[in-house]
Amino acid sequence: MPSNRIAAIAASGVNAATVRAEAAASNLANLQTPGAPRLEVVQQEVPGGGVEARARMSAERPDAVQGVVEQRVALYTLKANMVTLKIVDEMLGQALNAKA
Repeated sequence: MPSNRIAAIAASGVNAATVRAEAAASNLANLQTPGAPRLEVVQQEVPGGGVEARARMSAERPDAVQGVVEQRVALYTLKANMVTLKIVDEMLGQALNAKA
């Protein structure tokens, strides 16, 4: 798989993790807000690789434990995709050095 596709897939993962973190933060901020809906994140595979994520309102109420878990999932997903981007960057650097 070409490195630019790998980077694009990882970047889409970073974006999805960001959407998840923002939704979790909103849910935690609204724990004490009467009638506030919980935001849930829906992810969908993108043709050619990667993922698209969006937040939507749920009929459920925000839950503190679930919000913390969602923040952790977002953090670990973000870290994994950032490591992938770093590795792609290093691979491209080595390829450029080899051609120089």
